[in-house]
Amino acid sequence: MRDASGSDAAALEEIGTTLHAFAGRSTPDLVALGRLSVHRAALSLRNQSMPRALPGVWCALGQVARAEALARAMPPYSRAVALTDLARHLAGTGNTDRAAVLTQQAEAFARLPLGDRWPALAAVARAYSAIGDTRRALTFAEEAETAAHGITWALVDIAGVMARVGAAERAEAIITALPDPRARTCALIEQALSLVEVGDTRQARIAVGRGVALVTGLAETGDRASVLVRVAQGLAATGDPAPAVALAEAAEALADSVNPFTRAAVLAKAARVLAAAGDATRAGELIGRAERSALEVEVGDPRNRATALTGVARAMADVGLLDRATAMAERAEVISRSPDLASAAHDLSRVAIGLVQAGAADRARAVARAAEDLLRSAEGSAALDAQAQTGVAVALARTGDIERADARAASIRSTAGQASALAGIATTLATTDRREEAGTYARRAHGVARTVSHPDLRAWMLHEVAGALATAGDIERAEEIGRGLPPALRADVLADVALAHAAAGHTERARASVDAAAAILSSASSGSTEDWARADLAVVMANLGWTDRAEALGDSVVDATARSRALTAVATALARSGLTERAGTLADEVDAFARSMSGIGRPEELLCELATGVQPERARQRLARALLNGGWRPCLEALAHADPASVHAITTEVLARHDHDGP
Repeated sequence: MRDASGSDAAALEEIGTTLHAFAGRSTPDLVALGRLSVHRAALSLRNQSMPRALPGVWCALGQVARAEALARAMPPYSRAVALTDLARHLAGTGNTDRAAVLTQQAEAFARLPLGDRWPALAAVARAYSAIGDTRRALTFAEEAETAAHGITWALVDIAGVMARVGAAERAEAIITALPDPRARTCALIEQALSLVEVGDTRQARIAVGRGVALVTGLAETGDRASVLVRVAQGLAATGDPAPAVALAEAAEALADSVNPFTRAAVLAKAARVLAAAGDATRAGELIGRAERSALEVEVGDPRNRATALTGVARAMADVGLLDRATAMAERAEVISRSPDLASAAHDLSRVAIGLVQAGAADRARAVARAAEDLLRSAEGSAALDAQAQTGVAVALARTGDIERADARAASIRSTAGQASALAGIATTLATTDRREEAGTYARRAHGVARTVSHPDLRAWMLHEVAGALATAGDIERAEEIGRGLPPALRADVLADVALAHAAAGHTERARASVDAAAAILSSASSGSTEDWARADLAVVMANLGWTDRAEALGDSVVDATARSRALTAVATALARSGLTERAGTLADEVDAFARSMSGIGRPEELLCELATGVQPERARQRLARALLNGGWRPCLEALAHADPASVHAITTEVLARHDHDGP
């Protein structure tokens, strides 16, 4: 399909059209939808590591159609950034009408509630400024600042955006508030470069001067090279070549002390400064070193390798080495689409667990071992991340390969990842009535979690371990851990303890734990973590049969996603207790809410929960919508209950993709 249509974007659009057609049938074919979802996910994954700046490079090389096709195949936020790069390029050539269309399309993607969206919002602000819509530019700059709240290096970029859209006072306030002198220096340069774009060279020089004053006092640390070369770019942009060259050369001298990814970026930027000062020979030498550094980036890390090559390609284009820039951009594009071993292993582990739930234990075990083999082939690679290893360890445990799961958990270098894997093994053993072994693994997880260095991450891992201990029956130890955690996490542990008490037949103890958790949350501050803790407690209340209380608590949750999850659990509990009419009414409300509220980031998860617990006659339609909106990964458990054949079909397609791409 991709070969026939000419680009991933066109192929994705065709698959999307077909998915809509299948999902719209009165009796959706979940097998066909599952298979198509795998192909759509595989195409999307091909473009997930695509550098956001690469379409801009193709624009600079005059290949605008190729740039746009590439941008449209990217994930939503990357697509927004890439489309705004195209829009700014077109605005610069006088094609403001087309630039406006692309900016409006980018706006739609930037507004999607999918996670960290400040880069997309900031990019849209810059694009609106480029086409002269100052009102919308300021609106998006303000939204970007809100989304970037508390993220120091994000605010560095936002300062430049504010300067670009004419909000000089706001830019200055952001810069002044930055506590880190390195960040403040870079923010001043971003401000200066934006001021150059709008023609205010005098103020730009003032900002650069302040940056120069700051950079001279920076300690000799690994990131000094990056800061120096950024200041050099600011000096070059404001027409001060001699000090720009001096700083670029100082950055070059430090480049060998940093990792290949950073070194490639520093050298490429230094080359652009030297080229602008008229030293084409030295610029060419630095570009050659930058290229070699980019190729030293870990082969198993396609995202960073492709990003480094894209930076070098941009430098080549800027200094007039167009043929080399084209070859480099093509190489970056190919590398970014290299098989992602971590994602592939994680997918196989998900499929293995889905097969267990579908009752296909032998096939599940074979798939879990294939996931393990894939990770083994990546030993020592950056692709071997803790999340993928944890997923494989848990999949091995779920398929009964406890020894292999243990070995995989022990091989995880990250203490947090190892603790999570051991806790997952413990929970698996506890749910199969092997409580003594579960307790042993949970206690091992506790020992590892206590050594996590970052305090916030350590608290989160101890919370996860406490849940595993409670499930394994070691309630006293779980409660002890919970007492040392922040309020929301402590309440979450008490909710797990309540379930453990209920499973042991101790109803009054379960009620006491729920009451204690509710008391903690009633006096806790309002925030995302607290909202999810309230939702989790409402789910526990519903599972224990206290539906009225669960519904009241769920209604009090502010976060739309968390509230919907709580009310879905209430609907499921009502259906389980025979109150089908009331359950159906509440399920319909949640369903309608998932359709209409853009604030719900993962409606497919709600649809899957509704499909397995309420209104079985509507399960296939809801699962079809879930597959259409969220893909196959979050749907496996629900599909295993509703249509096991679809899980087998998905497994076949995932394995075929794995065999096609290779390790």
